[in-house]
Amino acid sequence: MASHTRLIAAVAALLAACSAHDQSITIQPQEPLTTDDLSVEFGSEGVTVTDDPGTAWSYDWYLDGEEQPDLRDRTMVAATRTAKGQRWEVIVSDVRKQGELLEGPTDAVLVQNSLPTATLTLHPQLPDTRSTLEVDVTGLDADRDDVTFSYRWFADGTAMDIDGASVPAELTHKNEVWTVEVIPDDGEQAG
Repeated sequence: MASHTRLIAAVAALLAACSAHDQSITIQPQEPLTTDDLSVEFGSEGVTVTDDPGTAWSYDWYLDGEEQPDLRDRTMVAATRTAKGQRWEVIVSDVRKQGELLEGPTDAVLVQNSLPTATLTLHPQLPDTRSTLEVDVTGLDADRDDVTFSYRWFADGTAMDIDGASVPAELTHKNEVWTVEVIPDDGEQAG
């Protein structure tokens, strides 16, 4: 019986220590990209505990300082709502059963630049020494930034002094193995 009493006392102490106004929150992820949903996480373990069964949470989201009423009481902001450079903040308050609002913790994040990506297709599939080697590139950028490309061509593993999407046939030789590295750049970062 004494063990049971100690357990109840320990739980009561834990609950008392975890009231809403003492909670810490974070927006996850802490360095979001435009492809990330934003969500609220309580404490270090993502657990919500209160000392009052009549407590409910109120979530107020702000985009660049402007309240977003349609997101009120939502624990998540969809990635489709975010864009690079935006500052998102959430204020979590606890609402007592009497309607009393206790403003609680807050956190904010800045949506970061997403790295651009590229997909490549080499042509022709079976080149000979009369073939111009070409690479078709499609760039993707989640932030909808313009993407440019730089090219590095290699013949048998040796870097060649060629910049561009093609290698003229006269620079190729029989049995050489040619590869190309394409680096996408959105003006802020290379992918």
